[in-house]
Amino acid sequence: MSGVRAAYAEQFPETRDAEIANRHLRDAQGKVGIKTNTRQPARSISLPDSNERREQQRQYNLDMAKYAAELLAEHSGKPESWVMSQVRAKYPPFDDWLKLKQ
Repeated sequence: MSGVRAAYAEQFPETRDAEIANRHLRDAQGKVGIKTNTRQPARSISLPDSNERREQQRQYNLDMAKYAAELLAEHSGKPESWVMSQVRAKYPPFDDWLKLKQ
């Protein structure tokens, strides 16, 4: 941290973090009647989709990503092409996977 930043962080420890400073600014503006639009969080991964096929496709993609991450952790020296070939071997195309699952 530079000297100026370090001095500011010591003088104002509660506002040195950008997120905290922005929250304080929104609170201060809200007290005088200024409304600020906060960023809306993205749709949570845990929320199911109302469309059953899209929900199944989401689950398929999550399973594939999880398996790929496990392979990368276990075989860190292997190339990405090897990992993806292993993932494709375990997970067939979505429509075939859906038929096997039912």
